[in-house]
Amino acid sequence: MITIFLLFVGAVLLIIVVIIGVFLMSRGQVDVNEAKMPLPNTDEDKFVQTLLRSVLIVTVILSFIIRIMTPGWILIIFGIPLLIIVGLHTGILNWAIKKIPATKPIFPYLMIVSNLFFFLGFVLQGDYGDSPGVYIPIFFPFISGVSFPSVSKWPGIFSQISMGCFIALLLSWILLLTLSNSLLKKERLVEVADMDKDYERNHG
Repeated sequence: MITIFLLFVGAVLLIIVVIIGVFLMSRGQVDVNEAKMPLPNTDEDKFVQTLLRSVLIVTVILSFIIRIMTPGWILIIFGIPLLIIVGLHTGILNWAIKKIPATKPIFPYLMIVSNLFFFLGFVLQGDYGDSPGVYIPIFFPFISGVSFPSVSKWPGIFSQISMGCFIALLLSWILLLTLSNSLLKKERLVEVADMDKDYERNHG
């Protein structure tokens, strides 16, 4: 029952992510204005962007490798949805990283948390093969071939934690997509206001 509820919540959140993404893509005029007068990147901003891109790449590659080390029926059935999650996570975080120069310091921390949820969602996802037992990917790099008995409570606990992390991941995407404007730096808001005044003065 809990699993069905988590799947329903995840599906609803995924739909919300898609809707927000489409809405942001439709706001082409905002992106055009930002492209005309972007906020200059400082050395600190560039360092943070490079660091976050590195964290993103390592997280995605490591999560993917650890997950495919335990192939089973879950991976076969949900392989395509997992690839979609990889693509969405990479795309959303790349988009968010570009916003770094115009956002407050808390914004990068949301990306770190999002990467953590992504990693835990993948490596704690239990899988089943033809042989008895349940495999948890996170244990494979340390103890190859280890599995939990089917009657053990731990596979269910790990799987529910994994599903909870995927739901938290979707929530982090929503926060990154919606807070990119509300977490703008004060000087950025002042600059945009000045731009509007200059535009009205020149074209009024």
